[in-house]
Amino acid sequence: MSLHKRDNMWWIDFTTASGERIRRSADTSNKLEAQELHDRLKAESWRVERLGEQRQYTWDEAAAKWLEETSHKHTHYDDVLKLRWLKQYLGGKFLTEVTRDVVSAIGEARKRSQASAATANRHLALVRAILRRACDE
Repeated sequence: MSLHKRDNMWWIDFTTASGERIRRSADTSNKLEAQELHDRLKAESWRVERLGEQRQYTWDEAAAKWLEETSHKHTHYDDVLKLRWLKQYLGGKFLTEVTRDVVSAIGEARKRSQASAATANRHLALVRAILRRACDE
């Protein structure tokens, strides 16, 4: 079974053609959304292995790597809080889906949530820093 429910969240578990086991949370309690993410990940792994395409990374993977690499920062906890808020907009998206329009919509949403313009800019600066680091790699 490639989808199973643990507590209230769905988890994905499958093996790629090369034998690599993929196990991760779908970060949703909706089975249809979890199945869609599973199918997308499985199709992507097949294209990478069989057609030689480059692997697409998700925002969640890039954010986790950012937190891991910047754990020494004095503002690490602030980054965690910002990423927790950003997850509602970027969670589960591939980095190629994060466009300028998406980023500006996030900035507008943050301003509407009774935050100052400076707070919205700090959130956007974190998004840009993570995307820049992912692009460089």
